[in-house]
Amino acid sequence: MVTACASTDTPKPRWPHCDWREVRRKDASPHKNRLQGFGAHIESCCANARRFAEVLARDGIRILNDVVYNQVLFDLGPAPERDRLLAEIQAEGTCWVGPTAWRRAPACRASFCGWSTTLEDAERSAEAVRKARDRLLVLCGRVR
Repeated sequence: MVTACASTDTPKPRWPHCDWREVRRKDASPHKNRLQGFGAHIESCCANARRFAEVLARDGIRILNDVVYNQVLFDLGPAPERDRLLAEIQAEGTCWVGPTAWRRAPACRASFCGWSTTLEDAERSAEAVRKARDRLLVLCGRVR
């Protein structure tokens, strides 16, 4: 059963003899399984970012940062070309890659933070970026 809390009007479970401050303390205490699960999640996000960067680099796309966490910065050319590619990548729907700047130059950023994202998803996303880049090169007459 749910009831509204008088002080905040947010729904709270109705438990007899419950002190919400005590519940918060218990929720904040470190539990081995919770910490292991969070650590595994962080490791997975980092591994996905590394794999994404590996596939991009293998396909000739320049990686701008050392991929030590969950983000990959990469170069898709000058801002107009980059923006056109990003629009195509986003419209295709495999992944969302956004614009950024790296040392005052246009760049792209991919962040990996989803618990359900797999290495295969990271590879598929990198392939979507590569395919969009290759299509633009063909349209511009710079066949790869």
